[in-house]
Formats: sequence, structure tokens, C-alpha cells
Amino acid sequence: MKKHGFNRSRLLISLLALVLIVSVLFSACAKTTSTTTQTSTTTTQTSTTTTQTPVTTTGDQKVLKIGAVIDMRNARGIQGKKWLDLFAKLYNDAGGWKIGNDTYKIQMVLYDSQGNTTTAKDELTRLVLQDGVKFVLGQISTGSAQVDTTITEPNHVITIHEDLTNLAAVPTNQYFYTTGNYFANALLYKIYVDMASKGTKSYVSVKPDNQVGRTMDPGLITAWALGAPNAKYLGTIWVDPNTIDYSPVATKVKSLNPDVVDLVYVGYIPNSIPQMYRAL
Repeated sequence: MKKHGFNRSRLLISLLALVLIVSVLFSACAKTTSTTTQTSTTTTQTSTTTTQTPVTTTGDQKVLKIGAVIDMRNARGIQGKKWLDLFAKLYNDAGGWKIGNDTYKIQMVLYDSQGNTTTAKDELTRLVLQDGVKFVLGQISTGSAQVDTTITEPNHVITIHEDLTNLAAVPTNQYFYTTGNYFANALLYKIYVDMASKGTKSYVSVKPDNQVGRTMDPGLITAWALGAPNAKYLGTIWVDPNTIDYSPVATKVKSLNPDVVDLVYVGYIPNSIPQMYRAL
């Protein structure tokens, strides 16, 4: 792995810590001058190799660009943008991010995919080939690790994403990393595959109505869709973390008549699982 005037291993560890925070608080602060948010445009560029470097110089201070393609139509995407903005602001207000012997101003280069995979690919291409970004954060930009890596890998772009499949876990990918959520959601994915093989046709999810539940809900829905694509999602029932009587929750579950009741994250509420079992 080539060095670009700073300790990349140390930076990667810091970026991994950043994306883990983002993945927990995301889902995914006002706009700051340190962030460049642009609307989506279509580009005809292909994933040819770029010779641009990840740092530029503004005045006497070097600038480190970190990019992401986010679906800003939903709350998770909007919150993700806010956390990335805040990350940059905190470092920049403190004088920059010291890496090795240099201190960098952080510039977040964020594009809106609008939930469109073609747009997302175009924007990821723009990040890499036009903006010279060497570090990409967030969920899979195009919805496909295989597509993303055709752009990022040949250009040696370190990419930290969430991928619920094994498609990106191949020896030829040297710059593609997944967050800790991969392991949890991938395990659930395997469970859902097994449930599908046993004939599961529908499921309902029960989660705590707090930051953990709201953050993890989209990821579990995705894992279900990949592992058991024929299982109908009947919705998520949100539970107040202070709930003691689970009878009303059980009544809602029964009214939907699902094949499976997913209680993965409601377990964050003490004694919730045995009380749900009794109520059901």
C-alpha cells in the first residue's frame, strides 16, 4: 500500500473508529464550511485510474478529503450527513487532525444518491476520479459491493462500508473494509436464510423505540430481504424501553399473524424476551 505523506495505517484505524460511530448513530449539526455537499449529476466517466492525491493545500494547512455517497431522502441519511459534518467541524475547530507530523483540515465531500443506484455510481465515480478522494465512508454506495469495488479498488481508495454479503470479501479486494455491523447482520442473514429454507413466509419485528432500535431497523430489514426474499415484512412494532406489561405488544403481534417474530434488538430492554414469550 503506497504512502501519501502520512501514516495510512494510523489513519485507517481512526477512520474505522469514525465509521463505527457513524454506523451506530446513523442509522447513518448544521452544514459547516468544512463540508462540500453537492447535488447529483450524471457523468460519463469510467473507473480508469486517477493519479490525484487525497490531500490538497489551503494556505499553510493541508486538506484531507473524506467522501461519502448518501441517500438523503430519509432520516438515516440526513442524520449521517450531520454526524460527518460534526466530525469534521470538531477536528477543524480544534486546529485540524494531526496525523504523523502533519495536521490536516478535514473536508467532507458528500453527494446525494437520491436512492438511485445509477446516480450513486456516477457520484462515487466523481468522488474518486474528479475529487481525488482516497477514503470513502458509509453504506454501499450503489447497493452492490461488486459495483463499488470496480471504481474504488483500481484507484486504491480505502472504502469502509456495510456489506451483508460475501461479495466484497474476496482476496483481490485490498482496500475494501466492512464495519462491525457486518458480522452481526451477516450472522442474522445466515439465520434468515435458514428460516427461508424452513418455509418462513412472513415476519414482524419488535424493537425498542430508542436510538439503538431506530438505528438497527434498516439493517435488519436489508438482512431479511437478502436472506429470505420471499418472506413478507409485516412491519416493526416499536416498544417503549420502560415497558413492563408486554400484553399490548403481544396482541399487536398476534393480529398480524406472522410466521416469525424477530426480537433481536428488543433484547436490549432488560427481561423483555421472557416477558414477550409469556405474553405470546
